[in-house]
Amino acid sequence: MKTLIVGTGALGGIIGARLLAGGASVSLATRNATSAEETEASGLRVTGLGGDLSIEAGKVDPLAEYSVPGTFDLIVLATKAPRLAPVRANADLWASYVGPP
Repeated sequence: MKTLIVGTGALGGIIGARLLAGGASVSLATRNATSAEETEASGLRVTGLGGDLSIEAGKVDPLAEYSVPGTFDLIVLATKAPRLAPVRANADLWASYVGPP
């Protein structure tokens, strides 16, 4: 299953790290190129319940870079509420990213 996680903060980072640690195919989307570079360079770190985990982030790109229909089986929206407006405005486009092209 190919998963895209939109937002690499606390929630997106935890979900992404745990899925990656389990061997899942995960791509991460950030709000801009700077955030993508920082996340890719530092990786994902989780501490707390379930034990501590530090893992390479894998594929990280700005949200605008993801534009191929049928690329993902699951998209997880893990952004803060103010950041949802651009995603919500393009809901039809996002729907095309899931499943067969």
